[in-house]
Amino acid sequence: RNPAQAGTNLSRPAMTPVFLAALLCFGGSLFAKEMAIFWPAVLVVFALVVTEPQTRRWFFRAGVYFALAILPYLALRLFVADTVVPSKQWSVVELPAVILTFFATIARYLGKLVVPTPAEPYIVNPVVTSAFDLWAVSGVVVFGIACALVWRWRRRHRSAAFLLLFFLLSFGPIANVVRITGPLDMGAPMAERFVYIPSLALYALVGAGVGRIVRGFRAVRVRVAVALGVAVCAVGLAVRTVAASALWHDEETLFATMVEQAEEAALPHELLGTLHCRHGRWDEAIVALQNAIDRYPDVSEVKLAAHNNLAGAYVATGEIERAR
Repeated sequence: RNPAQAGTNLSRPAMTPVFLAALLCFGGSLFAKEMAIFWPAVLVVFALVVTEPQTRRWFFRAGVYFALAILPYLALRLFVADTVVPSKQWSVVELPAVILTFFATIARYLGKLVVPTPAEPYIVNPVVTSAFDLWAVSGVVVFGIACALVWRWRRRHRSAAFLLLFFLLSFGPIANVVRITGPLDMGAPMAERFVYIPSLALYALVGAGVGRIVRGFRAVRVRVAVALGVAVCAVGLAVRTVAASALWHDEETLFATMVEQAEEAALPHELLGTLHCRHGRWDEAIVALQNAIDRYPDVSEVKLAAHNNLAGAYVATGEIERAR
């Protein structure tokens, strides 16, 4: 609701029960979808690009309150859960690789948003060290074009400029400047769930563009044909999405898919082997766990856990000597 029309004091957001509930819901949502952490920045960008001067201060202040709501999440994540890897922080020498990998990751995510692909529960996203890497160059080009369009649309097409900035901002949390825990063979953390929020802005922008194209046709038949084409594409993508979600039906299907798609990664093999152990399929467990051990790069807690499970599988099959 427009604060000016509602008679709200524009010096700060009204602390109504609804606004307080929004802050609490936002703070809680971060524990499920951490990508939402950039939302205060979206409010500030919305204020700068879309709103009129008389309502701009309200959105700025609202952004501050939402930023404060992030603090409990950060405290729990960084200090209680200790998800940052202290021994694996980026050094100054590695900073160019962080930047290149960030742009490469944007390009990979954009590819997933534009081209329908099978679901990937475990994505290997290697760290980029070359400035001539195709993914990194593509990401830089896309980012540059997006920034140029934002500048061009900033006055005549403010809503489109905001949606494009929303899309770019939503990739901030995956920059990985503060290195977060994750399997070493994964490279820079990358997961399909991180692209849910960016897709909102991108597809809203695409929808607005399609609507503008449709309105440009004078013939009603052409408008209907274009609208039907878009509807068919949307239904087709929805059907593919439902079909792709079948791999999450049970753990065995999920872990087997992970092994198939990321055969050189260690963690999928360990997860599958541990599952076989739980079900007493010792021969399959031995093969999977040995594959995991062979792929772990060094001695670590997860590699020791795989060794422990493998020893248990050998004991269960009566091969005591091999267990030792």
